[in-house]
Amino acid sequence: MVKVYAKSHPPETLNEHIKRLLTNYELLKEYYGDLIIEKVPEEYHDIFWELLEIAIKTHDLGKIYTPFQNRIRQELGEPLLSASKGLDRDIPHNLLSPAFLKEMAKDYPDESQLVLYQTIAYHHYRESLVEYLFAFNGWGKVKKAIREDLERNLNRIHDLKDLGVKIAWLSDRYSLKINRGDNSKWQEIILTNPDVKTLYILLKGLLHRLDYSSSAHLETEEPPVSGKEFQTVSYLISKGVDERQIWQKTAACQNSNVILVGSTGIGKTEFAYIWSGDDKVFYTLPVRTSVNAMFERTRNVFPKHDGKIGLLHSDSVFYQLEGEEEVTEETLFNVDMSRQLSLPVIISTADQLFTAALKYPGYERIYASLAYSKVIVDELQSYDPEIAAIILRGLVEVAKLGGKFCLMTATLPPFYKEKLKSLVPNLVSEERLFKLAKHKVELRADTIDKAIGDVEAAYEDYGKVLVVVNTVKMARHLYENCTWKYKDSVMLLHAGFTFRDRRDKESIVLNKKESFQGILISTQLVEASLDIDFPVLFTEVATIDSLVQRMGRVLRSIRREGFKYEGKPNVYVFSDAAGIGSIYDDDIVENTLRALGELAQEDSPLLSEEKKQELVADIFKDQNSKYYLKFRRSWDLLDKGLEAEDKNDAQQIFRRIFSITAIPSGLLSQHEKEIEEALDGIKRKESRAEIIKNLAKIRDFTVSIPAYKVKKGDTMKQLCKGIFQVHSDYDPNIGLVEASNFLE
Repeated sequence: MVKVYAKSHPPETLNEHIKRLLTNYELLKEYYGDLIIEKVPEEYHDIFWELLEIAIKTHDLGKIYTPFQNRIRQELGEPLLSASKGLDRDIPHNLLSPAFLKEMAKDYPDESQLVLYQTIAYHHYRESLVEYLFAFNGWGKVKKAIREDLERNLNRIHDLKDLGVKIAWLSDRYSLKINRGDNSKWQEIILTNPDVKTLYILLKGLLHRLDYSSSAHLETEEPPVSGKEFQTVSYLISKGVDERQIWQKTAACQNSNVILVGSTGIGKTEFAYIWSGDDKVFYTLPVRTSVNAMFERTRNVFPKHDGKIGLLHSDSVFYQLEGEEEVTEETLFNVDMSRQLSLPVIISTADQLFTAALKYPGYERIYASLAYSKVIVDELQSYDPEIAAIILRGLVEVAKLGGKFCLMTATLPPFYKEKLKSLVPNLVSEERLFKLAKHKVELRADTIDKAIGDVEAAYEDYGKVLVVVNTVKMARHLYENCTWKYKDSVMLLHAGFTFRDRRDKESIVLNKKESFQGILISTQLVEASLDIDFPVLFTEVATIDSLVQRMGRVLRSIRREGFKYEGKPNVYVFSDAAGIGSIYDDDIVENTLRALGELAQEDSPLLSEEKKQELVADIFKDQNSKYYLKFRRSWDLLDKGLEAEDKNDAQQIFRRIFSITAIPSGLLSQHEKEIEEALDGIKRKESRAEIIKNLAKIRDFTVSIPAYKVKKGDTMKQLCKGIFQVHSDYDPNIGLVEASNFLE
């Protein structure tokens, strides 16, 4: 009997691969089967699991094709198999696998068969599929492969009979069933019928999940974390919260989609975990720093399930390596299980999930997973309106599939809520605001660099001061060009530092045991990513939602009902600011200044939590504003079928600014030996653990640079995949020093 391979790295037979999928299929049914079947349209309840099992058993049968087997055998150094002359060696195996479907799918309804054919033909996406469907004699090559190779070699699947694969004959008449052109059955039946489309998304998405995790030799799902409500309540009590004051228990609305607008520190996270019940959870935040912090917090909330909490973002492996001398199997396992979406609680950046709304090939894997999960979206106000539109669109589509979401935010433009309410039935809105007023605002018609004396005076009074500006350029200007009486007490923090320096600075600011003392100058990255508490804030004006977030870093720990701040202003807003019109829409900023000006006319310009929400609602209500029009334009593009070419393209659209990971040449010369040794370690490819360990060393010296700052024609040396060298200096106190090859 000829050994038939499914993969070469590591070598795995087709029998072993399908058996692994079937094992994971049983686990999926055991852990989440009842939830999944609730999402399947009722008319397909009785056959859904049978259809998925057929897809598992047939999706890779095209791999028995002799040219495919010979490619693997050549890699493994094994004798090649004889083949008929004239076979096209490049036909994708997923284009051949539907040939095995006719016999196994013949007893199912026509639309179910169509879904199976589409699922299997596109479980891998290749641009060449179109060529074989439409190019001259393209389908003739497929027919030749089926008749002169697959049919003659059916004995190669003889050992799959024990797995339930019993096929006596093949069909080459399925091109119309996998065609996606104009007037195709794909458009006529699947895209126009919501129930059939749901069946397709669930079937294809779960096949992706099973296939990818099985290929990685991992379980597709682990058992859900049970008792999340009890553990969350216990966590709150351990933090000194009176059990009678735990409002989250009575407001959880577990079977509903929820919008929660709440004050900073009111307990939105605990609400979300109680709301999630015993279901699978995806918790998303805008930036990696806040995701990392939530990962640690969640591990504290559910200490008995520490190994079941996943971290998912582009640098998650490096974060989990911090403090470890070696790359452990436990760390790699957590990273891999998170990437496979296999853990019961996963903390993630939003781009890892909501890029699926851009419908890149394979997006169904995300949607099928979210359909039987609870999805938590935190800090929506931190996204610009174009990206918020993508997230909201994703939530609407997941809700239609049967998934549940909890959207949490400190501020919410009213048209976001209106859009969701118009598209998601029975949406529940919760508002939880502290009944207190702790921010007294003073508006100044000046630039912030004119207030250095006031900043220093505040430092003398309080011992710590927060300064937030809109651009890195202004942050550096303040740090470098202002005459500081307390120069040694000033720290600069922005995105232009190396990973190591930024991490070190953030750890100093976030240290709860040794409270930071000094003047912190930062950009808007502190709005959502850092859990910090200062007595006073000096800030450039921005849109009202951003200002509310910045204020949330002032007297953060004070949550006493009825508290009213007494004293001189603790929030100073400067109206002559950088970044207006480029970073922040000028019309929203103008309305913000108008509202703050009116507030200043009051006898006591205190901003209560309720007043903040009123200002947000009032300032964002204008549907002629640039902010709203950006949201509307993005939503309309999605309505018209905006799709990404692949996942990388989707993430670039989502993140909007393409960035380059680079080592400044000035830093490279200082640490040349250390960096060269790490690069050599990567090139040796001794083991995955060693490669990651050396990448982590190199990453410490890298800066993320927006691509638009690199001039056309500038040459960048690639040090290794994804990491470049740029001609620039670097100062650990001020960050990247942009040389002549960078734009200002």
